[in-house]
Amino acid sequence: MTGVESAGTGPDDAPATAPPFGEAVPSNLLLLGPSMEGDGDAIVRLMESVTGTPSLLAVSLLRDPDEQIASWEDRWRKPPKEVATIGCNHTGTTGTSAETSYRMTTVADPGDLTGLGIRINECLDAWQERQCVVVFDSVTTMLQYADTKQVFQFLHVLTSRMKRADVMSVFYMDPEAHDEQTVSTIRSLFEGVYEWSEDGWERS
Repeated sequence: MTGVESAGTGPDDAPATAPPFGEAVPSNLLLLGPSMEGDGDAIVRLMESVTGTPSLLAVSLLRDPDEQIASWEDRWRKPPKEVATIGCNHTGTTGTSAETSYRMTTVADPGDLTGLGIRINECLDAWQERQCVVVFDSVTTMLQYADTKQVFQFLHVLTSRMKRADVMSVFYMDPEAHDEQTVSTIRSLFEGVYEWSEDGWERS
């Protein structure tokens, strides 16, 4: 099971822009703000809030997963035990490269919810005896390819499965790209919601 510990709140413990995980972190989080591109601080903070050394599954529907992982590596003080990525056919390749040493799989496009669910479940099944964290970028990209009802149902099933498996997860969504009803519908699925402001991520 994935244990969660209170993270330190001093200036040396976390970057100022990282979510203030000063309390036990909810099992699933929604970050309403910019894409995770360039936002490695939040991911590092989440990884460090988990006891032990978790494995990391990064789902990147727009950006090349290789670039995404590379942008985090310099920030990691506690590297994950194992890394896997899921991208789209235009953002990554299938297989394990000598350069990365982690498993990469793809789906046809961000609207391929069936394929995406299969790929995620395959990874979670392989890691069912391990602590793991799932980072998903992004709900906004998915909503450009599938309607709100389909995405809601997909996320409902996925977050429920991850909660049962005691998997930590964080999903990104850009509220500026959607109407209030869509944002409200999606955020209802999550135990913890953070919003981006001038001061960084704040609990909503």
